[in-house]
Amino acid sequence: MISETILVTGAPRSGTTPMGDVLRRLPGAVSLYEPMGLSGDRRITVRMPMPGEPDFSEAQFEEFLSDMRRFRLKFRSQGRPIEQVGHVRAVATRVVGTRAPISHRVAKLTPGKKTLVWKDPLAVFCTRHGKSHGFRSVVTVRPPLASAASYKRLLWLPKIRKIYGRYAAQLGPVPEVASRLDELEANPVGASALLWHLIHRFLLEVSAEEATSVHFFAPQVRDQSDREGYESLFDWLGHPMPSTVARSLEERAMMGDATAPIGRQVHDWNRTSQQANSYWSSVLSEDDVRLVSDINDGLWKSLQTSIRDHRL
Repeated sequence: MISETILVTGAPRSGTTPMGDVLRRLPGAVSLYEPMGLSGDRRITVRMPMPGEPDFSEAQFEEFLSDMRRFRLKFRSQGRPIEQVGHVRAVATRVVGTRAPISHRVAKLTPGKKTLVWKDPLAVFCTRHGKSHGFRSVVTVRPPLASAASYKRLLWLPKIRKIYGRYAAQLGPVPEVASRLDELEANPVGASALLWHLIHRFLLEVSAEEATSVHFFAPQVRDQSDREGYESLFDWLGHPMPSTVARSLEERAMMGDATAPIGRQVHDWNRTSQQANSYWSSVLSEDDVRLVSDINDGLWKSLQTSIRDHRL
C-alpha cells in the first residue's frame, strides 16, 4: 500500500529523469514514468495540465491521484511512427507500450511497495497542490541557458502558444511571454526560453505554506557538490541516502570532465549537475545567449536569491 507519494518534476530538460532514477532506489519505492505525458493516462488531454482549468478540474486531478496511487491508470493507445523510430521499435511499442505503461505494470506487480516516485515534468503545474493533496515535490532546477541549449541540440520545439494561452486563462497573463510569442514560437531556443520563464515564474510564487511540501534541487545555486545536494534532499525527505546512490555519485565524480551529449542523445547518466549545466557554451550562439538572457536573466536572479535565502 502506498503511504508516500513523491512528485519529481521541473521544467522539461532539467534533470527529472536521473532524479527519478535516484529516488526509486529508496527501500519499498516504485516509480511511474510520466503518466501525464503524451503516452500517459487517457484523462490528460492537454500538455502540462493545470489543476482547476476547464480541461482538468480539481475533481479530475483528485481522481487521477487516487487512481495513480492504486495503479488503476488507463493509458491511451501506444504507437510510434515507423519513420521516426524504425520498424522494430514501432512494432515493439505497439505490443508492449512505451515507458509510461511499462513502468505502471512493473510498479503494480511489485510487492511491498510503500513509496510512489511520480517522475513527470509534465506535472510541473501541479507542484503547488502537493500540500493540499498529500504529496511532496522535488523540483529539479536548471539554468535558462542550459535548458535552451538542450532544446536546440535535440531540435525540440515546445508548444508554447497553447501552453501560454491556458496559463494566462487560469493563472493570469505574463506580458514578458505574450509579447514575444509571434517572434519566437517557431524558434527552439526562443520558445524554450519562454517556457522556462512561464514555469519558473509559477514556481517562484510558491507560498510559505506550499513551500513546506516542495524541495528545489539546485546544488550549484546552493554552492553544494552533487553529494551534498543529495544529502540535503534525503534529509528533507526523512530517508537515509541508499548506499547504491552514494556509490553512483562517487563513480560519477571520479569520471572527470564530460562533454556535451552526442547528437540527439536525450540522457547522459554520467554527468554531474555542474557538467550538465555548463555545456551550453558549446551549443548556443552569441545571439542565442543574448536572447535567452534578455528573457530570463531577471527571473533567474530572483529564483537563485529565493533558493539561497531558503524561501524556496
